[in-house]
Amino acid sequence: STIERLEVIRKKSQSLWQEIKGINTLKTFLTGAPPAGLVSFTHKGKISTKKLVTKLGKSGIWIRDLEQPVCLRACVHITTKDDEIKSLIKGLREIID
Repeated sequence: STIERLEVIRKKSQSLWQEIKGINTLKTFLTGAPPAGLVSFTHKGKISTKKLVTKLGKSGIWIRDLEQPVCLRACVHITTKDDEIKSLIKGLREIID
């Protein structure tokens, strides 16, 4: 059902949100877990958001950088695998640490 699908998406986005909160140079936009599949966050590091997205993309990890407001955004969907979330977090840590 639609409600069950939304619940799966919420659990996956909450997992990603929690992982992002655990990285010192990243800050989530929301103070609580996202209600759906979009997880937006900022980065306080030397690398620009555009370069960060490009480097992740070269590894086959795709997120977006937004210009207004300036942030990074990952989208979690019903088809997102736990390994994909782990790969994103690993990629972020490798690039910004």
